[in-house]
Amino acid sequence: MKTGQLIRRHRESLGLTQAQLHDQAGLAGTRISISRYECNTHAPNIYTLRRIARVVGVTVDELIGDEP
Repeated sequence: MKTGQLIRRHRESLGLTQAQLHDQAGLAGTRISISRYECNTHAPNIYTLRRIARVVGVTVDELIGDEP
């Protein structure tokens, strides 16, 4: 599973909208960035991955599909 799909899966399991995830992660820029990550048209950098992982309660490894 790709990173974007994993972000979406965890976000939806918490009942968060893309805008809520963006805001809770304290991300700069526009809220559309979450959509771009989930569609795999853009890749989040490590700092963004850390923030997203913290909000959804998983590790960065889990978000990049590096966990069994």
